[in-house]
Amino acid sequence: ETCDPPGSCPKESDCPSTGDSCSDITYSGSPDTCDALCSYSQRTRCVNGDNCCPTTCSDATDSSCPSSLWCPDGMLSPVETCDPDIAAGDLYSCPTSCPEDDGDVCTLPKLVGAAAQCTARCIEVPVTTCDNGDGCCLPTCNANNDNDCTAKCGNAILESGEECDDGNSDNQDGCAGCKLL
Repeated sequence: ETCDPPGSCPKESDCPSTGDSCSDITYSGSPDTCDALCSYSQRTRCVNGDNCCPTTCSDATDSSCPSSLWCPDGMLSPVETCDPDIAAGDLYSCPTSCPEDDGDVCTLPKLVGAAAQCTARCIEVPVTTCDNGDGCCLPTCNANNDNDCTAKCGNAILESGEECDDGNSDNQDGCAGCKLL
């Protein structure tokens, strides 16, 4: 299972875009079987006209790549995100790593593109799995499969700190709703 109850599972329309034209989103599973999942992969093949220039491609092998005549030339052209010939510390120098700076613990920084093609830039990729210790508790995660989550009364999952949880949000005596220890 990647999610439970089914109502907490992502739908295909819930898969967020990374904003990177070289990143593909794949939706698999189903909320009905509690295995719905959004996953992301990076394109590596050179394909003309797909608006993606993988790091292994150039304008000679992929029409989506910026012209090598422009890169590097010390000037930022309309198709470049950076230019490695521009002095270090300049606004347009190419990044070599991506700091975590968006304040969202449920995204991870990723360097895409290449300095040699003047396309290097940082993007934020959504976290898609329940992982302990990453600071992120996705809506599809719970305290049993991710220690970043806290027990949630009424989610139909018996988590640490609960005596019972039947999926109702009311907190009544017995096992109607849930009962915290």
